Order: sequence, then structure tokens, then C-alpha cells
Amino acid sequence: MGDNLNMIVMRKFPLSTGNFNEDTASFYTDHMLLTAHQGIGADIVESFRFFASNWQPPRLNHLVAAPFNLRAGVKFWIQNEIASAKAGKEASIFLKLNNLADPEITGLLYDASQAGVDVRLIVRSMFSVITGDRKFSKNIRGLSIVDHYLEHSRVFLFANGGKPRCLLSSADFLPRNFDSRFEVVFPVLDETLQAELRRVMEIQWSDNTRARV
Repeated sequence: MGDNLNMIVMRKFPLSTGNFNEDTASFYTDHMLLTAHQGIGADIVESFRFFASNWQPPRLNHLVAAPFNLRAGVKFWIQNEIASAKAGKEASIFLKLNNLADPEITGLLYDASQAGVDVRLIVRSMFSVITGDRKFSKNIRGLSIVDHYLEHSRVFLFANGGKPRCLLSSADFLPRNFDSRFEVVFPVLDETLQAELRRVMEIQWSDNTRARV
């Protein structure tokens, strides 16, 4: 039975933007990816290994994890959009978070705006970005949505020069999430699922009932 259970577990891997918490499941909204991607599965196993042997950072090929390389990963994705904009390529950043209050990342978003990157932010709570300033944030727009269900998912969409990068995460953009917690960002590789996430994000962005600027 144990071997059979291990085989089942190793074939399907669940990753979520929030806690598997029975107390909050009825009123939080999150996204969960169920994947059979063996590379992602190997990274999940490696992540759990870290908790057993936490003197050795996890060796990850598909996931990006804090406190190891999440900050560097987010910086790279934003800087990549800046480079695309300067090269005349498609460049955009569309983020959904609970909180955005990390000074370094906020500064990079201002840099992206000044480079011509279209930046859209759906942030439920803490929001430390000045939007629409002619000098440094004219290309940044932001809103918050709180409805019947508590918005809890974290979604990162980057144009990536016409090859869209679609990511889900457990992490907000706060110093504690980058530097003091174990958080994971995982890719959504299936194009159908990518399109579904983009549709959901566009629906939320167009909300004219619960959204506030």
C-alpha cells in the first residue's frame, strides 16, 4: 500500500497560491495547479527535503523559492520587461497580490514605468506605489478588490517579449516574503490554463462594482 501511495503522490503534484486551510477555505479565493510535470514534482520533493536538511539550500530547476532566489527572480522578470520595452518589444507586467510594500521592487516598478512598460496591479491590502505620476509612474495603474470572498491569490503575468510568462505564487511582495519565509513561485506552462488565468485577471481588472482605485 505504501509503495502504491507513493506512486500516486509522485504522479500528481498540487501547488497553490494559499494555505490548504479548512478554516478559511469557505471564504478565501485561491488558485491551485494540479500538474504531472515531473520536473516540477522533483522540485517539490527537493523543497520538502530542505525542511529535513535546512543547512543546504534546495536545488530547484522549475520553482523559484524564498528566501533563496525569489527576490532575484522577481527582479530579473521586471528587468526583462524593461529591456524588452527599450528594444521595442512587447512589454507588460500584470500582478495580483495581497500586499505590495517592498522598497526595492517598488523602485523597479517605477523604473519599468519610465521605460514604457505597461504595469497593472491588483493589490488587496498594503499598497506602497504612487500611480499615475507624470515623472515616474505614468504607466502604472492599480486597484483593489474585496468582495464576498477574500481575494487571496497571487498571479504574475509578464509579456516576456511576446512569449508570455505566467506564474502563480504563495508570496506577496513584502520584505518578509522575500527574505524571511519559505515561499514558492511556480510556472503555469499549459497554454489553455495560461489563457484561463489571463481571462480571470481581465475580468477582475474590468470590475466596476467592487474595485477601487
